[in-house]
Amino acid sequence: MARGARPGLLNYWQEKHMLEFFQMGGYAAYVWPAYGITALSMILVIVHPIRKHKKLRKTLSQLHAKRTQPERS
Repeated sequence: MARGARPGLLNYWQEKHMLEFFQMGGYAAYVWPAYGITALSMILVIVHPIRKHKKLRKTLSQLHAKRTQPERS
């Protein structure tokens, strides 16, 4: 802590800088939604192929089970 600085002053500066950060210089209305859309896209890029892979494996195992069953006449 700086010499002669009060703890309240330090908190004020931290809060002020945090507020400035979240306001993004007045562009927060554009920046934060862009971050959100990017995060959602990145999550979907990971989740969608995993779900598709599981579904295809299930379908393949069902097809394999049907094919290996003995034929009833």
